[in-house]
Amino acid sequence: MKDVSDLITYMLNVRNPFDDCVSDLVSLLSRDTVPSEIAQAIVTFYTRGKEQYEEFVKLHFSDCTVPLNAPLKRNKLSVFCKSQLPPKTKQQKLLTCARTDASLFSRLYIACQVRTGNLEEFFKHENQSFPPSLRDMGKLQSGTKSDLFKCLEELSSAKEKSEIPNADCLTLDGAAIVHLLKPGNAKTFDEYSTLVFAPYIMSMLTRAQRIDVVWDHYKPDSLKASTRAKRGSDVRRQVWPSAPMPKIVANMIPDDILNQLHSR
Repeated sequence: MKDVSDLITYMLNVRNPFDDCVSDLVSLLSRDTVPSEIAQAIVTFYTRGKEQYEEFVKLHFSDCTVPLNAPLKRNKLSVFCKSQLPPKTKQQKLLTCARTDASLFSRLYIACQVRTGNLEEFFKHENQSFPPSLRDMGKLQSGTKSDLFKCLEELSSAKEKSEIPNADCLTLDGAAIVHLLKPGNAKTFDEYSTLVFAPYIMSMLTRAQRIDVVWDHYKPDSLKASTRAKRGSDVRRQVWPSAPMPKIVANMIPDDILNQLHSR
């Protein structure tokens, strides 16, 4: 009765979750979207349990091949939390790459001695598919875009801050604005949009007649796909006005870069 009462209270005060025309499994409180593999496992719980029950009855009672006091294997099923292995540290990755290179060098060195090859000629060639300048432990070498500020500032002739001139249209990076504007006291997406995001966009209208907000899109065949894979996948959250804002552990952009973005 308590669960039914809580569901009715949620439907009256917040919204009716059964009106959603989505195929994803979403938490009513946090609006977190459960990964597809976990949702599929939840759907097959009943069928899998029935099969295991029939197998238990057959082995323990019908065939009598397994004693009753035999331990049962645990079903390690991920329900609403997906356990992930801790990521390897940079030192562990470097040690793994060093061991791989040492093993490759030893095999090639032995093969070169057996076949009476020229060692000086052997060490002139690279032993990897890609040069180290383009590859970082098996992945595409990346840099820090904020380092370009120093180079661009040296090329700029204006040393003093100048006011931003009025324009007909301004194009804003939506992802940069989200990182730029801290949520403050906003606890839900509705409060963040009303108190933080929308006032900032409206303030930009004093400098232009039109505002366009663009957002990043990671295509599978683009160079940014490796960046997204490196960052990993977090819990997907359904954006709804009453959904709680995720906890911000740390700002991804340094304060000095944020000040430069403000001035620009």
